[in-house]
Amino acid sequence: MTESVNKAVNKDKYYDILQTYFEQPVPTSGYYWDDTVSVTYSFIGSADVPDREHHRQGPFLFEKAGASGGRWENTLEEHPTLFRVFAELPPTRQCILDFANSHGMLSTTTLFAQMPDENTRPKFQYLGYDDLKPGREFDARAESFYLWKEEIQQMRWITQLWDWIKEEDEQSLQTMFYLVKEGESFEFSSPERKVLNFGGKGTSQVPYEEETQYSIEGFYSDWSIPYRGQDDTLYYILADKEIVEQFSTSKDLLVAASKGTFDVEVGVIARGQQWGTSGIHYLNAGLTLLRDKTNDSLLSAVRPALIYDEQAAKLKPYLVPYDLLAALWTEFYLEVSGQKDSKRCGICGLWEDVTNKNKNWKVHPPCAARRRVDKYQAKIKQADTEERVTKPAKKPAGKKPAGKKPAKKPAAKKRGSAK
Repeated sequence: MTESVNKAVNKDKYYDILQTYFEQPVPTSGYYWDDTVSVTYSFIGSADVPDREHHRQGPFLFEKAGASGGRWENTLEEHPTLFRVFAELPPTRQCILDFANSHGMLSTTTLFAQMPDENTRPKFQYLGYDDLKPGREFDARAESFYLWKEEIQQMRWITQLWDWIKEEDEQSLQTMFYLVKEGESFEFSSPERKVLNFGGKGTSQVPYEEETQYSIEGFYSDWSIPYRGQDDTLYYILADKEIVEQFSTSKDLLVAASKGTFDVEVGVIARGQQWGTSGIHYLNAGLTLLRDKTNDSLLSAVRPALIYDEQAAKLKPYLVPYDLLAALWTEFYLEVSGQKDSKRCGICGLWEDVTNKNKNWKVHPPCAARRRVDKYQAKIKQADTEERVTKPAKKPAGKKPAGKKPAKKPAAKKRGSAK
């Protein structure tokens, strides 16, 4: 190794592998929803998101045909709390479209679709196909509405779990876990239930076609929690915060979930007799679930890479997310691991990266300044109102009675004037 190469690689003995780098283009033309194409197969670039039937159901998010080019967004640097925004994103067409127009697509999904008719052909001319006739198969980068919906839901549930762990909210954590003891018979089922994720990854004992299913509106499947006779089994239950907080026990939550009135995910977190003999430590159970869900989303979607720093003339190690979805999970990972921290502004409600801010940070300085101005103006207005109410009104000046004008006094003579 030459001296110059040695200097470029090993000048600093240790590097911070938690350095992150992710950029993706955001097209100036924007995106739109399309309900016309018929998708035969979808290939999702991120290995963490497999092809599923509902990913082939429209509507689909396509890039608009128009002016080429766009801007590059460094998500992790420019928007370090974007995962919080994503978790709170309402899963509607317009909200998803606005998010995509600002930050790009979630993944590198490629859809293989058929052109429906001549009227829709102009929308896809930009793909470069010479023969786009009805029935002609083409491939394009696009994403299903249901892919967005389920990823928003997953991020929302896991960030919610993380917040409960930080707050040590024992009641909410207790409602998220249910223990089926050895020999106990426990089963709820609903033939009209929305698709339920039962068991998660790595649970081949689940007697269904897919080991992992998701609660997506419009797709139905039977579901049940079967009796596991050999070991104590600890189940987790994920649902929206507003749902979980309505129930005092996890069993009540499961009974309500069997009615199919809200989305829920149920799976196995652990098996073993220790859960029944020593009791459930809900904080540990929450951390275990948090670890499993985060790792599932990261291990195949974030990779270490060397990036050449031209200004410093050095190679530096970075964690590089595969796509925007992986970048969002990387932001979450950095917060859970203690490398980053975020808080919500107490005035405007927006999230702020407070990693390098005072630990007592509560509001954005501009928000605080505006509030002080608003309070001052309100105080002045109130004082003016009170003054008008309490101070008696002046009587209008009356007219003097008509009569002779008083005679003018003679002017005083000046000293030294002639007699």
